[in-house]
Amino acid sequence: SEKKIILCFGRFHKNKGIEILIKSMKFLPNYKLWIIGSGKLYYSYITLIKKLKLNDTVKIFDWTDNISQFLNVGNVLVCPSIHEPFGNIILDGWSHKIPVIASDIGGPSVLIKEGYNGLKFKKGDCKELAIKLEKLLKNQKLCLKLATNGFKTFKKYYSEDIITQKYINFFRKVIS
Repeated sequence: SEKKIILCFGRFHKNKGIEILIKSMKFLPNYKLWIIGSGKLYYSYITLIKKLKLNDTVKIFDWTDNISQFLNVGNVLVCPSIHEPFGNIILDGWSHKIPVIASDIGGPSVLIKEGYNGLKFKKGDCKELAIKLEKLLKNQKLCLKLATNGFKTFKKYYSEDIITQKYINFFRKVIS
């Protein structure tokens, strides 16, 4: 059967914690990781992938503004950041009805209610991340629950209509 796909998007920067996710793949030989992005750590990720013998498992794609092409085929989205003020990518995951796992920091920690609209792992802990990924990807019911509730959260608080309405209300207050 086709291997399930773990997705990660972002700048290749220390704050994004992408090497944590790469390291977690040592414990997840039955899955694929697709990393979509660009930045100065590209070659250090390539080196790490080779060192851990993950060449068949981990693929890096250039950044694209059409991230839907990935979100529509992926099975889970991971936000492994060690520093993340908000976490827009989580909203992208939710809007595409894909389950999300993120580190328990900053914005992601506020957005995600554990076991309801996503899962959280301890920042920097590649072993716990691997355990949560395995648990999720083996459990179709949990995947569906997180994806459905993530989409609901997105629609309720973060969809374009909602955000637009918030701006309109704000400007009305300012004008009056």
